[in-house]
Amino acid sequence: MNPIPSNPEPIPDAPYRILVVDDNLAIHDDFRKTLGEDKAGAKFDEEDAAFFGTEPPADGKPRFELDFASQGQEAIDLLIAARTAGRPYAVVFMDVRMPPGLDGIETTARMREIDPELEVVICTAFCDYTYAKIAKRLGGTDRLTILRKPFNVTEVLQHALEFTGEQTGQPQERR
Repeated sequence: MNPIPSNPEPIPDAPYRILVVDDNLAIHDDFRKTLGEDKAGAKFDEEDAAFFGTEPPADGKPRFELDFASQGQEAIDLLIAARTAGRPYAVVFMDVRMPPGLDGIETTARMREIDPELEVVICTAFCDYTYAKIAKRLGGTDRLTILRKPFNVTEVLQHALEFTGEQTGQPQERR
């Protein structure tokens, strides 16, 4: 196995990296719509600007690079690869129920063994775990937020902005 850098520095000027872990592929699409780029629309704007000799419109969207996993082990593998490449994730949006295999709480616990400073937003529609059980399993909750499904688009964007530092233009400092 590749060694994992203990404190990798992000590549300068890279977009903020977010990992979404959910076995429901429709949730992946929701995150793409909320945080991702509309590539077809951006291409149209570029072509339109080139034709008319104008600047393409600034969409005002934060710069996020999204990766997706459908299962816990896949998420762990992506986390290791990202850290090894020196491109750690700023935040992970983690579903709790992901049959079969690791659930979101266990996946988060294992990911925090690799990256103790990882910001995680637990996403769930069900109360499988009490807050106290989550805190006990994860050893604290200072880098943990819980977001109830169904999502409110504004809340997803707010968490992404908060944990990446995009609101201030400065990457969130790792404590």
